[in-house]
Amino acid sequence: MEAETTHNSVLQKISYTTVLTFIIVTLLYSAIIKLISTEHVINNFSKWNLLEWKNYIAISEILICILLVIKRTNILGVISLTLMLGGAVYTHIQYDEPFYFALSLIVVSWFNYLFIKVRN
Repeated sequence: MEAETTHNSVLQKISYTTVLTFIIVTLLYSAIIKLISTEHVINNFSKWNLLEWKNYIAISEILICILLVIKRTNILGVISLTLMLGGAVYTHIQYDEPFYFALSLIVVSWFNYLFIKVRN
């Protein structure tokens, strides 16, 4: 019985780390393309009237990654991620664009935190 509990705990930690890594890589990629100002990013942020906020959003994404990595600040990272991506969802809805990826990242990050991390 104890070996099964240990095995489940190891699997939970692996799945938590895997999902967290996916979220962090996604955020870092998003921040990098904003900071290097690809044509696609410039066009979108101009269309949304957010061009002057592009670099602040990119820096926020990097800071959220740092919060997510540090064990003590992980919940602040999840909350910050929710707020930032909530703004992204709102913006995409406002301009009648797909918003499912941002919304799915919110759901996955909370699922990862609540059902995997908290159970450890």
